[in-house]
Amino acid sequence: RYMNGRLAALFGDLPPPSSEADIDLDFIRDILRHTPVIEVNPQAQHLFRAARREEMLVPIERFWRTRPETVRRTVLARLRGEPGYSEETRVDALDGTPIDVLYTVAFPPLGLERGTNIVAFIDIGDRVAALVKVEQMQAELAHALDVCEAEVMSFMAPLEQVGHACCRG
Repeated sequence: RYMNGRLAALFGDLPPPSSEADIDLDFIRDILRHTPVIEVNPQAQHLFRAARREEMLVPIERFWRTRPETVRRTVLARLRGEPGYSEETRVDALDGTPIDVLYTVAFPPLGLERGTNIVAFIDIGDRVAALVKVEQMQAELAHALDVCEAEVMSFMAPLEQVGHACCRG
């Protein structure tokens, strides 16, 4: 409900912002400080490293310290009347550990009136870690190819000079 009041106060009957840059990040941080988690399932509790469910019933600011701009894009989607929003992002566990997730939020019509959104987080940490390893391997292979090309070129240069000398004589 706090978010509804803040959005109405800031945007009122104005058309939705054209870009996320039109939504001040301090405004988003204010919303994060005053919007509590109201329901948690066991999977979310495990993902966010909470020993007890009650540990997670805190303002959502606790989970968005690393990437509050994701919430800014979420608010923009909501203001534009979209049914939901999704992106790969990073959130913070209760112990401060960053978690790579697929974040999805739905804005059900009845929930909007009450200021309630339905949010899901899917842990994509293993996939992100594997992608980082693939990118490292690609960089190493590219470097090895560069070294091989340089070696071949240094080997070929004297042979080319010999070939040119033979053809001249």
